[in-house]
Amino acid sequence: MEAGWVHVFPDQLDDLDGYYAHLSYSPVNNVFLFAEWGQAFGSEFGADYDVSSLELGAGVYVPVCSTVDFVVTGAALRSEVDVDGFGNADEWGFDASAGFRIRLASKLELGLFYGFTHLDASDVSSGSAGLVYGLTDAVDLTVRGSFSEDDQQLGVGIRYNF
Repeated sequence: MEAGWVHVFPDQLDDLDGYYAHLSYSPVNNVFLFAEWGQAFGSEFGADYDVSSLELGAGVYVPVCSTVDFVVTGAALRSEVDVDGFGNADEWGFDASAGFRIRLASKLELGLFYGFTHLDASDVSSGSAGLVYGLTDAVDLTVRGSFSEDDQQLGVGIRYNF
């Protein structure tokens, strides 16, 4: 379970601040299920707006060597934009990613991924990177960033491992 803060730098709007929550569960070795929800808020031309998304998906990881896993994910995606005084719009789509999870040290892990998102009205490719630092066996600190044609994001969070 992970939760954190995110700052979004959209290409055509003012910056947004928000938060996210991520849950994952591995029912068998090398396979995991996940859900992620995020919401960010901003203001443009005197109107407040928020952007939210929900992903439900699954992934597979394959060890490449003792410190590197190859990871592939796929998810159903719902995205919604709500602008005060103008209503809202929502889109359905899917998200897919592939990349590597690399153990740099006993308590430090790096993730590097390429992603593709398809929504009703658009297709977006993205790159992302993340660091996970193990404070204890149960608690990790996370830092993550992504960039695409439409925006850049930076987030920090805390993860609890059951």
